[in-house]
Amino acid sequence: MSAATRLVVRSRPGEGETLHGFLLRLSELNGYAGTRTIRELTGLPPTFASVPCGLERLDAVLGGPAGADTLAGSACWPGRDGLIGVGRARLSPALIDLARARVCPACLAEGLRERPAWDVRLVTACSRHGVRLVDACTTCDRPLRWGRARLTDCDCGSSISSHATIRAGDGARLMSATLEGEVGGADLPPGLRLPALGDALGRLAWFVGTAADAGSDWRTRYIAKPDVTETESIMETAAAVLVDWPSGVGVWLDRIRHVHGPLGLTRTVARIRQSLEGVQYAEFLSAVSRHVEAFPEAPRKGWTRSIGVGAGQTWIDATRAAGRLGTTAGRVADMIEAGELTGSSSAAGGRRRLLISSNSVTQLAYRFASAIPAREAAARLGVSRHALEDLRGTGLLPYVRPPRLGGIARAYLPDDLDALADRVACMATAAGPSEPTSLFRMSLARSRRLSEVLRGILTGTFPVHAIAGVDDRPPFERLGVDPAKVRGIRLGADDVPTLDVARTARALRVSTRMVPVLVRAGCLSATGGSRLGRNSVDSRSVRDFPDRFVMARTLAASHTTSTKVVVRLLAAAGVSPVVPSNASDGISAVWLRTDIEAARGVPWPRRRLRRTSVRKIPSLTRRPGETLP
Repeated sequence: MSAATRLVVRSRPGEGETLHGFLLRLSELNGYAGTRTIRELTGLPPTFASVPCGLERLDAVLGGPAGADTLAGSACWPGRDGLIGVGRARLSPALIDLARARVCPACLAEGLRERPAWDVRLVTACSRHGVRLVDACTTCDRPLRWGRARLTDCDCGSSISSHATIRAGDGARLMSATLEGEVGGADLPPGLRLPALGDALGRLAWFVGTAADAGSDWRTRYIAKPDVTETESIMETAAAVLVDWPSGVGVWLDRIRHVHGPLGLTRTVARIRQSLEGVQYAEFLSAVSRHVEAFPEAPRKGWTRSIGVGAGQTWIDATRAAGRLGTTAGRVADMIEAGELTGSSSAAGGRRRLLISSNSVTQLAYRFASAIPAREAAARLGVSRHALEDLRGTGLLPYVRPPRLGGIARAYLPDDLDALADRVACMATAAGPSEPTSLFRMSLARSRRLSEVLRGILTGTFPVHAIAGVDDRPPFERLGVDPAKVRGIRLGADDVPTLDVARTARALRVSTRMVPVLVRAGCLSATGGSRLGRNSVDSRSVRDFPDRFVMARTLAASHTTSTKVVVRLLAAAGVSPVVPSNASDGISAVWLRTDIEAARGVPWPRRRLRRTSVRKIPSLTRRPGETLP
């Protein structure tokens, strides 16, 4: 039976409906509990909502009304620019939260669909009803997830639409309406003037809300993904600064200076410089600079240079750019080619004339200033130095070569480290083994490289779990995997899992001695060709084996006869096996399925094996104390 005939009700994504929301609705229409059955029918991985994958089979199941490209357009997949398309906006992955589903109980009670803006973690209020969104069940206190059985119900059976609603704060409602208007799910509030829009507005709002307290734990709060209640309080703070523009910035800075003193203000300005890079924040940075320079403790040359606000776009030559970066003109040319600097190159006689944007040089200098050496980067992630080099070499962790960092050849940006940790944390689930092995311990193991484990996690091959009770540890000490799920599986080319002999034998229900024979016969493919190495059997060939080949035991079971009779009848019909039978070595015969289907006139026996009940054989029904004859 084909996958398409197993769907009773077919539908297509509605306008503004996300892929994960559509799949949950489609499962509910067909009477399935959750999206697992639909995913198995269409071959979608568990990470289909955030990791790009093929949607052709899903389109075929739907009968092709939408098309795979349209379905992909409704998914939260990052593009080439690293941003995720949500409605008509493109946002950074740090602003998207698919781990905790957020819904409006009032909208669900009215039969309305979920909206893409609810996946933006800064949106905490419904623009239609003005109530706070719900991200946890009030009955069982468990977070809502997109893999639940029904859109309107929690996994515990409680109806989400009947949950009590709470009026959201005025600032949070205004910020949520603004962000939802950027996405395209609502109209922008009239008469509102903000210093940034789109992705820049979201990042700016989150920074302002978390940096209001200039304590030493700001970074932890900045990269965290709290629940909707704590997020609402952060958005209330951000609204007081950004909505009342530009006077709100002065009130915000005055409060930081009053509570934390000049040291807290200096710390906040340094964090602005590290976190808000780019011309999209120029208006906000200018307002901060103008207000800070009025303080008595401001430096003589002003805080404009420390924040990086320039008078306008200027172009400088390679010599001046090299002097400001502390490197050579040749290295500047390499930076332009690599896209690290914005500039142009033109012919000037027998040489090349380079013109570089002064703003891009300033931004790159600030990036280099925030870079940290490998020792600190390893401690920040919670891995060994060797594992950090492995992540760099495999391309999972980008690096920079700052010219002014004590002669260190390679350094790492804190934002890149936090982004990698966030990508792995987004895949984590609370339920798991009683004692998962942390990623830090996996980085110390010699039998498995950490980069391979992370690639398996990011592709959905290896499940990752959050370790309870270690919230104060580095990120890779708070996340762990089940060694039993990782053991025996490797990732080959294109992140395709490869299996060892034992796992391959269990998957095919054969003995381990049969696996090398199948590899040599070409029935299974291995990374080393006909030579079978450790963890070298391609999982795709194991998956496709039943569709391409048939074994003697399968034919014997389908025709209720023995394997010897199957071998004799097919040999008489002229069907040659790919793997001949060898009873002394325990090797079963294997044929091409196409050869079996093309065979005509095979006199398969029509008898059925007689089943004898054990109770009718006296010798096998003994009483306690008796011995068999």
